[in-house]
Amino acid sequence: TVSLAVTNDCGTTTVSNPLTVNPAPDVTVPANVVVCAGQTVGPFTFSSTLAGTSFTWTNNNSSIGLAANGNGNIGSFTVINNGTAPVTATVTVRPVNTCNGPTQSFTITVNPRPLAPVVSNLNYCVGDAASPLTATALNGHSLNWYTVATGGTALGTAPTPATSTPGTFTWWVSQTNSTSSCEGPRVAITVTVRMVPVITITSSNPTTCGSSTGSITINGLTPLTSYTVSYTRNGAPVSTNTSSDASGRIVLNLLNAAVYDQIRVATGGFCPSLPQGPISLSDPNPPAVP
Repeated sequence: TVSLAVTNDCGTTTVSNPLTVNPAPDVTVPANVVVCAGQTVGPFTFSSTLAGTSFTWTNNNSSIGLAANGNGNIGSFTVINNGTAPVTATVTVRPVNTCNGPTQSFTITVNPRPLAPVVSNLNYCVGDAASPLTATALNGHSLNWYTVATGGTALGTAPTPATSTPGTFTWWVSQTNSTSSCEGPRVAITVTVRMVPVITITSSNPTTCGSSTGSITINGLTPLTSYTVSYTRNGAPVSTNTSSDASGRIVLNLLNAAVYDQIRVATGGFCPSLPQGPISLSDPNPPAVP
């Protein structure tokens, strides 16, 4: 109570009024947070020792995916950092009751995720000696190998492809920043294992002199498959792309009399067959001297 007394020759007059001092509310905020871009953080809950206290807050860096201000607790949200350096936001919380209390702050630091490592697809022939897969990571980053595009557990070491059977095989690799432990996206690396064709050759001579009616037939191929056929004609190299028929044959038509050698086939330019030849195509014998 505050009293005021006024005195003069006539006496003293006293007036009293009550004075209420309200307590200032306090606020407890969460600890600082360090996360990787794309993670979900929160909720962030605030508390006070003074009952009935509410809270307002401001955020000095909305680029992380959190609004610039709000009331009450902060719900869960996905953090953003599309750059290459860490981004930090400071969240300042003020407790509000009959009086406003002093503010408290905490920070949310969002580390960027690295890009996918650089990879190159590989080709092997059946029976080749394969090496462990490789990829190019950034300095200060480590590689993680997977057998699936998403989820799963990283393999302990880089896988070594098996080349005992033909087929196409895929692994995935990502890189992790050794300082922030943030892992980037995965990229696929494809390994194609091809059979080495085992071929036999038959031929047919031109039917008339000086004509292009001869042929060479390549047998033993996979039916309805694209191949590159290469050979020499009288020592000059020739290459053509064609496909085998339903019987697994490629017929080289429209050939004239010549020596055809080093006949090979390959799929996609890889795993050529052993060379066959020479094959000599000859014109018919000239008629006998009358």
